[in-house]
Amino acid sequence: EIDAAATQLRGLLAKAMPVKTIDEADRTARLLFEGRTDSVVFVTLSEATAFPGGPMCVRLSWQDRPPLPEHPAALVLRTAVFRANPSLVFESDPVILFRNVVGFSLRYFGAPAQDQPPQWHSEWLGRERMPLAMLVQVEFAAARGRRGLVLQTALRLAPTD
Repeated sequence: EIDAAATQLRGLLAKAMPVKTIDEADRTARLLFEGRTDSVVFVTLSEATAFPGGPMCVRLSWQDRPPLPEHPAALVLRTAVFRANPSLVFESDPVILFRNVVGFSLRYFGAPAQDQPPQWHSEWLGRERMPLAMLVQVEFAAARGRRGLVLQTALRLAPTD
């Protein structure tokens, strides 16, 4: 189950694409990629199997809450058909990606600006470009201790200038 979810996540991340959304406050087009330590929002190409075809917005985050000691949590995917106008985006019901999670972190590799060298960052917010790669680390509660998953994925559709 964990391996199948990791394969699904890797596929979605590998097809992440740089698209713009319109900020309703100032009507400015901004890159729709919000990478935090414990959640990420991005646009990817759907395979049109479990999700509708075409570009779709994906949010990976905790289902209800982060894990507490002795209380693992679930990570879920929420998807929506992508629209440049955020008021026209309606998320689907969450799909549980990973269960029994006791630890989770995301890191982003890239150059925030053209004149800077690429390096790893704990967040990727308000940037004009996408990261080149992501590192996903998940730790699970298991019957005999804990199991870890480390997933490093290149974002193949991210422009490299």
